[in-house]
Amino acid sequence: MRAILDRYEGAFAILELDGGGMLTAPRQLFPDSIREGDMIEIELENNRLHSVKTLPDESEKRRKRITDKYQKLLNKESLK
Repeated sequence: MRAILDRYEGAFAILELDGGGMLTAPRQLFPDSIREGDMIEIELENNRLHSVKTLPDESEKRRKRITDKYQKLLNKESLK
């Protein structure tokens, strides 16, 4: 299942699941290299996080798409 690391809150990682929903998992299960906003592949076992795999290409595409949309918005506002 794919997810986005939404944020860290203390000892927990808050994930936004692909298709909707949120999941809270212990931060210690995540490699230090995973940043907020990263796309990840997760596996659940008995409703608990079992494994986490980073998706660097997907994360970069997502960041670029968001940045492009933001720039379009800024350009639109500057034309007013």
